[in-house]
Amino acid sequence: MLEKTFLGQLNKEPDWTQRIAFAAGVVLFIVASYGVIYQWIMATFEGRPITYFQALQVVIESLTTAGFGGHAPWESAIANLFVLAMNLSGVALVFLGVPLFATPLIRQLLERRPPASSDLENHIIVCGYSEKDEVVRRELEEFERERGRKIPFLYVEPDPERVRDLVDRGIHAIVGDPESVETLRAANAEKAKAIVADVDDETNPSVTLAAKLIDKNLPVLSVVRNRRVASHHKYAGADRVIKARQSFGKSLAIRAASSYAKKFRDVVKVKEGVEVTELVIEDGCRLIGKTLAEANLSHKTRGEANVIAAWVGGKFLISPAPDTPIRKNAILVVAGKVRGLDISGIHAIPGTMEESHKVVIGGFGTVGRTVYRELKKAGIETTVIDVSRDREKVWRAEEMELARERAEAGDGQGTIDLSGESPIDIIGDITDEATLRKAKIDEADAVVISLDRDIPTMYATIIINHLAPDVEIIARADEAGSISTLYQAGADFVLSLTTVTGEILASELLDILGEKGGFLPASTEFRFTRVNGGIFSGKPLMELDLRNKTGCTVAAVERDGSVLTNVLGDFYVEDDDTLIVTGSHDSIEKFCNEYLPEWIAEHAEPEPEPEPEDTREPEPEPEPDEGEGEGEGEGEDSKE
Repeated sequence: MLEKTFLGQLNKEPDWTQRIAFAAGVVLFIVASYGVIYQWIMATFEGRPITYFQALQVVIESLTTAGFGGHAPWESAIANLFVLAMNLSGVALVFLGVPLFATPLIRQLLERRPPASSDLENHIIVCGYSEKDEVVRRELEEFERERGRKIPFLYVEPDPERVRDLVDRGIHAIVGDPESVETLRAANAEKAKAIVADVDDETNPSVTLAAKLIDKNLPVLSVVRNRRVASHHKYAGADRVIKARQSFGKSLAIRAASSYAKKFRDVVKVKEGVEVTELVIEDGCRLIGKTLAEANLSHKTRGEANVIAAWVGGKFLISPAPDTPIRKNAILVVAGKVRGLDISGIHAIPGTMEESHKVVIGGFGTVGRTVYRELKKAGIETTVIDVSRDREKVWRAEEMELARERAEAGDGQGTIDLSGESPIDIIGDITDEATLRKAKIDEADAVVISLDRDIPTMYATIIINHLAPDVEIIARADEAGSISTLYQAGADFVLSLTTVTGEILASELLDILGEKGGFLPASTEFRFTRVNGGIFSGKPLMELDLRNKTGCTVAAVERDGSVLTNVLGDFYVEDDDTLIVTGSHDSIEKFCNEYLPEWIAEHAEPEPEPEPEDTREPEPEPEPDEGEGEGEGEGEDSKE
């Protein structure tokens, strides 16, 4: 707190009233003192008594170097030395005064002050500024262009220089302390849609408390770096806690377990001729900046390939629209034959049809531990490499905390026995060739590099690609700028921590606003289901609007023994079609609950009408003989 106070004082705007008053007082004191001394010197050493006002005149003339009037020359050395001292003092005052007072004052008068308040309404307030927040802003801007609904974005930053930079770029921002209720009121928090606390793990709870003091119903999203303090953010009042590194680790684990291409192929019953390939758009590819319609991959492959999904940054688009822009490092999921595709700067990810059975994990930090948990949950064999066993203690503490959370949710016991379990299999450096050979890297299906620095990740990628070229390399990039380098080094699939976290944050914000963003964050475990087209027979997909109503998307359609992947909004569903619908677990469940019961009710066979009751007296049954009774008994037993 003392450090924050000190830094805050350094960043405060100077109080020019106090500063100018102090400077004027110093100058007046010097002039008055010099006047007394000069009057005494003239009377004592020159023998020429003068009045105090005459002395002040000479002092001012000396300090301003304007001249010395009629008192020059002076006969005594003392008088001459004092006059020289006054001249030097005047020059010193000029040299000190200009940089300390004049220059800063002129600069401040010329500079535009950063705004300290905003009158935006129905906006999102983001406390703090980082690369992930840029991703959120960009995603909301894309949403605005697609849906025509404006969602204003406002940053609250304590750094005036950063606020000026944001404002110069046309971005709404104000300067102030995000922990302050006054600052949030100046940001018009009373009329905001939500607040994002993204400063640091220590500050975000304070931001949450300040926001709840203004409006207890105002949604607050808090970003957490260390999952062990997530409960603090929740207890402070955060409506949603975004565990950045855990969500990112889950994204890597989902990819390591199975690809979208593999899941799509599994759900499609028409196997013949169905090929699904993932294409990486490398830096320098001429398709970058074009839309999918402009790229026209279907034409380039003679109608044999269509884009059915795409990884763009940290988000996953299913059945992307034709106007979806192709970005650097995007991954296009293409259904159909791509052998005829001859475009430089594109390479296919190998092994996209296979399912992982053994995965090597390099690095056991927060991200690596999450990857390990998710893969163990999926029943996939893992080999963990880390430089020491120190992180085992953190893992055990997290496992105990997770057990308590499950117990509180009524799913399991509050304690677990971890005494005999060691998640780290090999102590060593993943950038070392001997360590990788010890891990039998060539026998793995995939390797997840979850180091927290991009340079070692690049070295590990190069070595693994050399030792085991057929193993799929899934790499973590701390900075988005490193993605191209890692692909160049040989990685097959790269995700950026900041980008993925930003996309998750954007998805949560859109959900709070009651909107569907048309994409799945990388941490979403998407699923498929097969649906009879009779539910929507005769209707175009645009009219169904499944994405907004349920969060699901139609990825493909089986019709007349073939798979149609170019299913856009103007695609009409026929009665005998089978729709391949994909989305998150909750989205699929919502789709089934909303549409399937209605379709079953419409197509259910009518119950037979009850037969009229027979009012006649029943005829007495003849007494069976012994043999018939045994026969009936055997018959009943056989039916049972």
